[in-house]
This record gives sequence, structure tokens and C-alpha cells, in this order.
Amino acid sequence: IREDDLTKNDLCQLIQRGAFKNFVNGFHDVIKMINDTNSTRLSDSEQSFFAKCIVGNKLNILRRIKQGDPTVVNDLAKEGIQGNNRYNFSFASKFCTYMSRYHFGEKDKFMPYDKVLQNVLPYYAWAYCRKDEVKNFKQKKVMKTILR
Repeated sequence: IREDDLTKNDLCQLIQRGAFKNFVNGFHDVIKMINDTNSTRLSDSEQSFFAKCIVGNKLNILRRIKQGDPTVVNDLAKEGIQGNNRYNFSFASKFCTYMSRYHFGEKDKFMPYDKVLQNVLPYYAWAYCRKDEVKNFKQKKVMKTILR
């Protein structure tokens, strides 16, 4: 995510306004903006479900994000299944990334997962590294192997 530290984007401002009010109005607007700007494809009912879920566990989720606990992403994604929705790792990773960056000022604790990037990254790695074939990059090798 490329960001200009001198200007705050709309999502950053929305999260910081919410934090100022201790997220009393919940997280629905934050989730909607993440969905709209990142194409996480959450339906309106999924957005409402995740907002209620996060509000219900707000202190625990925010504490885990602040600590950089990577298991919070998977736990949040799994909540969708319990709500008769779908497992949405992409949304959960983006939510944790943006909350970590814009609420806690931590830029390196979480990274957004994106399936498009997952599918395209091996081609860029091959184009710049040329040490392996694209099909081998797609076999979920450890990043150290790619960077050698």
C-alpha cells in the first residue's frame, strides 16, 4: 500500500474519527469503505454482520491488532462462516492492516492479502529474478526461496 504520510486519505480520516469517539458508532462505515475501496465483495448483510461481530469483541480485537497478533486475521475471517456467510481472509487482512496503520500507527504488523496479487506476484518475481519458473513460485514456496 503506497501512502503519502503528508496527506491522510479518507479511510485514515474515518478510522481516526471513529477512534476519537472510541468507535461508539461501531465499525460499519469503516467496513463499508474498506469493501468499496478494496473490492472485498462483502454483501450488505456481510458488512453488517462483521460490524456487529467486531463491535461485540471490540476491545479484544483492537488489543490483538495493536499487539500484531497474526491469528486475529484468521479468527475474524472465520467469524463469517459462523454467521452463515463465507470465510473472508481478504477482508479480515485488510481490516487488520488498516486498523493497525491508521489507528495504532503501526505500518509493518499486518499486510493485506489479495488473491489478484497472489496470482500475479509470481510472474513479477520470475521477470525480475529469473531463477525459477512461474509454476514453481505458485507452489507456495517460502519467501526466502523467492528472494535468493
